[in-house]
Amino acid sequence: MYHHTINKALFIFINICLISLFIATPLVICKNVNGKLYHLKIGDQLLISIVGEDIDQSSQVVIRSDGMISYPIIGDVEAVGMTTEELSSVIKKKLIEDGYYKDPIITAQFISSSQEIIYVSGDVKEPGQKSFPKPINVVEALAAAGWFLNSADLSNARIIRPGQDNQTEVIPVDLKGLLKSKHSDNSIFGKVILRDGDILVIPSSYAEEQINIIGYVGSPGLYKIKDKVNIIEALALAGGAVEATGDLRNIVVIKSDGNIMKIDAAKIWDDQARIDNVKTPGQYFINPGDSIIVPEKGKIYIMGNVKTQGEFPVDGEIGILEALSMAGLDEGANLEKIKLIKKSGEKFVIDVSEAWDNEDHEIEDKVASGDILIVPTSFTINWSAISTIVLAISTIYAVFK
Repeated sequence: MYHHTINKALFIFINICLISLFIATPLVICKNVNGKLYHLKIGDQLLISIVGEDIDQSSQVVIRSDGMISYPIIGDVEAVGMTTEELSSVIKKKLIEDGYYKDPIITAQFISSSQEIIYVSGDVKEPGQKSFPKPINVVEALAAAGWFLNSADLSNARIIRPGQDNQTEVIPVDLKGLLKSKHSDNSIFGKVILRDGDILVIPSSYAEEQINIIGYVGSPGLYKIKDKVNIIEALALAGGAVEATGDLRNIVVIKSDGNIMKIDAAKIWDDQARIDNVKTPGQYFINPGDSIIVPEKGKIYIMGNVKTQGEFPVDGEIGILEALSMAGLDEGANLEKIKLIKKSGEKFVIDVSEAWDNEDHEIEDKVASGDILIVPTSFTINWSAISTIVLAISTIYAVFK
């Protein structure tokens, strides 16, 4: 009797240890880097996982230069200065307050500390993408590009800063004045800090003979032209927009006089007749001294019970079925309760079950950049997993009986 009591107590103790280990695992994952209390910094990469009532999802995010992360469903969340546990609590609170889940399990795992990505273009010795472990100033970026060429027009350098909703900010920089400054302690340079994704453009003194093509094109760089060319001819010089990522609908042209113009070139890119008939200088012609920026296509977020979760580039609006096809559906996907969260914050539940198997059945709803699609899981019992757990517990009990 005594021996049986000890075995039973031992069995209970082992099970408590196993359960405790299971519960503690997410906390260990969220623990701090190198065993020390770690506070998140700009550029850190994180893997955030959510286990809710009807969905399991994971998203990799990066802390932006403003200290925020952009997380699907809940939008921007301040992360810099927090521990991973604190960030997990903030995300959980927002999900509950917004009514997505009643009691989700959130884990935030530190992956790595990413670097600042800066692009240097124009009259420099080594143009292109540059990586830095921390924010830098314009002179440091110039040094990383091998310094400037003799033909560089330093007085008219500029920073092209991508913004939200394809808005682009152009910041003039007088590098010639900075370099002549008597302040050698970077006190002045430090006031012109570059952000992740910035483009530092060093124009040529012979800008009247060149156009500058930047962004998602085959070969970014400076191209000589004798006279004005239309937008399609200009893009062709750089190999055209990069397929699947270059956004022809939202091209930004910075005119030589500083004015900014947007062009939708998607409609004429594959139509030679339209190319031949582009006769509107104010809209489609590029002049020497102009700069062209081809931004990245907008992205939608698809998560839940799909084969590939994450971001997908979209060109304008696309149908929900097309979006779901890009991600692929996993077995058990609940097509009757697809959740659509618009960029504006509006939320919809859409039934696509009939349309998925019937091409004649159309779905009017569309998705565009910034929208989120969540594919829930139909409720099923995983008998295989349950059998495995029962077998494991039975084995442990048999050993200590």
